[in-house]
Order: sequence, then C-alpha cells, then structure tokens
Amino acid sequence: MATADLVLQNGKVATVDKDFRFCEAVAVKDGWIIDLGTTEEMAEHVGPETRVIDLEGRVMLPAANDAHLHATLTGLRMGEGALDVGATQSLAELKGVAAKRMGRFGIGCSPQPIAANIVAGMNAPRMTAGEELFNWGAYMKAGCWISGGSDSPCFDFNWRSGVQFAVTRTTAAGQAIRPDLAMSLEDAIRMYTIHGAYQEHMEHVRGAIETGKLADFQVLGRDIFTCPAGEIGQIPVVMTICGGRVVYQA
Repeated sequence: MATADLVLQNGKVATVDKDFRFCEAVAVKDGWIIDLGTTEEMAEHVGPETRVIDLEGRVMLPAANDAHLHATLTGLRMGEGALDVGATQSLAELKGVAAKRMGRFGIGCSPQPIAANIVAGMNAPRMTAGEELFNWGAYMKAGCWISGGSDSPCFDFNWRSGVQFAVTRTTAAGQAIRPDLAMSLEDAIRMYTIHGAYQEHMEHVRGAIETGKLADFQVLGRDIFTCPAGEIGQIPVVMTICGGRVVYQA
C-alpha cells in the first residue's frame, strides 16, 4: 500500500464522476489522487510524514474550471458538420437542432450563468409567454457538453452564484425566469467542474475526483447539497488544494 503525502478524511466528497458518487476520504501522492474511499480505508495510506486533514463533514468538490468561451453556431464549418435549419419554425427549434448536432460532433458550449442572472432580468419584459431562454439542461440531454464560465471581470467570479441561478432561474432582483427550465444541482456542478475540463481536452487529468487525476480540490463552508437553493451563491470556499498542496485556507 503506497504511503500518501496527503489524506483528506471525514468529508462528504462529491467525486463528480460519471455516476456522481460520494466518498469520505481521498489519498494523494506527488500531486495526484492515488485512492479514495472510506476514512478507514484511506488510513492505510497514512505514514509518519503524511499530512492528514480532517474535513469535519464538509463537502469537497473538484476544483472549479472557469471555461468561458464565446461559442457561436455560425462558426460551424460547411460539409457534414453544417447546420441545417431550413425546417425549423422557431428559435427554440433551431437551438434544439444545434444542440443535437453539437452533441454528435463533440462540440461544447460555454455559457455564463452568472451573467445570465442579470441578462435574464433585462430580457424578461421582451419575452413572450413560454419563450425559451438559457435551457442548458435540455442541451445537456441532447448530448451537448455545457461548461460554465464567469466572463470575469465583467461578472462575478463566484461560480456558486452561477449554480444558484441555474437551479433556481431566479435573478438577483428576485424575478423568476422560466423556473421549469431549471437544471439539476448535479448537472450545474458538472458545468463548472468536469465539463470545463472536457472543454479544455483535460477531462482525463482534472475535473473529477478519481484515481489517477490531479489533486485539485475545493472545500466548501456549507453543504451545497442540503442548503436552500436560493443561498448557494453565499457558500464560502474555506480551503483550496492545488496539486496536492493547500494553497488557501480560511
């Protein structure tokens, strides 16, 4: 059994793997994840020089990937990848066709949910009943990788604010914009973690807490899975770990 440089234990570790599994502890060596499981199991990796961090039940997630990119459908090349919108009758239909085509060719899209928090309120007076706006959950179901960005410094760098809008569809001014289009919390977290890594072609290295990936984590000061959705944006990050090193601690 390899001796770890760092073991984080007694936590609520959201791996954000394909099954969105949870575990209690993670073992790290030379900046890479070497094992994960229960606190008892990871104790086997503890040696005299191992740093052990007690997470005290806190949520630990993969580090956030801010994957801002001004994606546009007009950039699709002609040929097999050309977008045929001749039969569409509405903007919503056009978006659906685009999402399916993007999913087929592995093309991602990087919206800014934090910016949408403001833009949605600005557009609300101009929207007709039932008009679609920011239907990211549907795009994911169509196979399109949606990765969240902040457009910082134009908008807030706080990714939790973006998640809050994505799952509540409520603007900072308290206005609900098509709450029926809200994303699941798990998909909103994927947007800022593994999907951001995918957009960088780095999903094999980062974006999820799995054996063989970089030990890049963030520890939250409140449980994002149980707190009221309208308070997610206020959750602080109390610890940041980069390459197995604690680089920030509140």
